[in-house]
Amino acid sequence: MKLKRTSAVNIRLTDQERSSLEHAARLIGIGPSSFARMTVVQALGLTPAPAPPPKRQSNKEARELTKFLGELARVGSNINQIARALNGGWDCDPDDLRRAAAELTKLRAAVLQEFGYSD
Repeated sequence: MKLKRTSAVNIRLTDQERSSLEHAARLIGIGPSSFARMTVVQALGLTPAPAPPPKRQSNKEARELTKFLGELARVGSNINQIARALNGGWDCDPDDLRRAAAELTKLRAAVLQEFGYSD
């Protein structure tokens, strides 16, 4: 049975206390509110419910990768439109299109690998 946390407590901290709280929470990979809740519950002699899973933090590298993959998807969409035109009788060498699509796939894989992601 999952217990809902329905009651809130507000506390005031000095800048130094807040900084220490955030640092301690970061060390174990949870947010400062979860850390404070778990610490208080333990101090009361109770077993705290586990902290919620950490939220994925967006960083500059991840935003750039997302932007790049969006651009790459647009290029892929253009290739798909060209393929449809070819199927409709447009005059173009299909091997050129296949090579372009293969290069696009290799480029995408290389970028994902560079950023530490797998396909």
